[in-house]
Amino acid sequence: MEAGDNSAQPLSASERQLQALTANIQELARQSAADRREMQELARQNQELMALLRSRGEIPSPGQGQNGEEIPRNETGRNQSQNHNQNDEGSSANQNREPHPHPHPSQVADPAKSAADARAAKLEEELKEMREQMKEMKSQVKAKAAKNLDMLVHRSESPFTKRIDEYPLPAKFKVPQLETFDGFKDPLDYLDSFRTIMRLHGVSDEIMCRTFPTNLRGSART
Repeated sequence: MEAGDNSAQPLSASERQLQALTANIQELARQSAADRREMQELARQNQELMALLRSRGEIPSPGQGQNGEEIPRNETGRNQSQNHNQNDEGSSANQNREPHPHPHPSQVADPAKSAADARAAKLEEELKEMREQMKEMKSQVKAKAAKNLDMLVHRSESPFTKRIDEYPLPAKFKVPQLETFDGFKDPLDYLDSFRTIMRLHGVSDEIMCRTFPTNLRGSART
């Protein structure tokens, strides 16, 4: 089996966990969108309810008294002349008896909206944590792939020096797509092709030597 061909291999525990994290993130994103829609619907229903209560006179509109009537700014001239003294004497008492203004409907806290906001914020935080976990899992999978490649190279008897054999492979390194060599073709042609492709990918001499045995097959490996 060629190095890097994982089509027939079962998923590792890290890869299965990565798939599960991806599915959980997608589910959290869908749930967050559903919560936002629910919050918008609750706000719309709250506005309709407030409008209905105002139309029935059960709650006053802004600028109206408790009975739904507009508060007059001045009394008529006749009432003002008749009740001048009474108004002077009872002005302080009337001020104390004036009804307190009702809060504007927009200032009234909506428990359902607050709960939806809190839930959405919690989901956003969980989504952020899941993204960080997925990023960490991807790094672990790449590091494991590089380690497996390193082990594969060391399984064969290396013709290279100790410095080449101990040269570390980068964690994100991936062997370019190359034709395998089974020993029946001209080895010099294969070597020229191998070096050309590696040079095109900017691979160093040390890494080129480390990865050379990975594409050898059959009698070419013995």
